[in-house]
Amino acid sequence: MGVLAFQMPIDNLNAVMQSTIGLSESGETFLVGGDLLMRTDSRFSEESTILTTIVDSAAVAEALCGQAGLLNHEGAGGVASVNAFTPVDFLGTQWALIASMD
Repeated sequence: MGVLAFQMPIDNLNAVMQSTIGLSESGETFLVGGDLLMRTDSRFSEESTILTTIVDSAAVAEALCGQAGLLNHEGAGGVASVNAFTPVDFLGTQWALIASMD
């Protein structure tokens, strides 16, 4: 028995996920793992959100169950947003891909 640790370079993945093409100033895309922790950095945070920020939303739950779709969501401060979601299989690991826009 042993343990193998691998650190995936995140710069390229963040560059793709933090693109604002097709999103308003309030929009962002991000990946969430089965533990509900972000796998990419939020473009709105100055500090890393990877493996430190929990995203416990209906969109994440649906995507992690293999579903894709759109959900309306009322976030902090009563701000309404629309969330598109889809599952992503990465080397046998299921992630949730979320695109959110106020």
